[in-house]
Amino acid sequence: MKKILIACCFIILFALILGCEPKSNTDSSASSHSTDSYDVSLYKEGLMAYQRKEHAESFPKIYPAALANIPEAQYKVGVMYDIGSGAPQNTDEAISWYQKSAEGGFISAQYKLGLLYEAGHGLPQNKTEAYKWYTIASSTKNDSEGELTKIIQDRALKTKKLAMKKFSQEQVSKGEKLAQTWLSTHKRE
Repeated sequence: MKKILIACCFIILFALILGCEPKSNTDSSASSHSTDSYDVSLYKEGLMAYQRKEHAESFPKIYPAALANIPEAQYKVGVMYDIGSGAPQNTDEAISWYQKSAEGGFISAQYKLGLLYEAGHGLPQNKTEAYKWYTIASSTKNDSEGELTKIIQDRALKTKKLAMKKFSQEQVSKGEKLAQTWLSTHKRE
């Protein structure tokens, strides 16, 4: 369990150090997210503050984008609640934001949920759900996180392979079925 939490912290730290942000699509008509409920320039300022680890400054700028269902913003809000930086430490709130982000296709959130379910950190331990999220994170077909996408996917695939050895065949089989169902209903164009 300690190794899982350390790996999770490593991923978050690595993302912060790299300062990776998703590739933006300049054609606003192709975007699946509405910009009506948040200020894009304020959000970008928040991302820059987040990369500088100025979470107290970034939280109020990123939070409106999270409310507008921007998966990257939801993930970052989750991280801030998780570590208690920029927002009060609140595991339940962090998990809620991670789940929203993961459902929105953000690979880091998908992998994070797998780790949390496997460790039983803030959620009931559920190896079937852990396997599901590892599979989804290693299989998601998008480049939402720029350079970090491949790193997270490789890490999720390695973790999934380790889980296959540690989890029961029933947990793996059910997790795989859940993941395939999720992937078939969340196809990206």
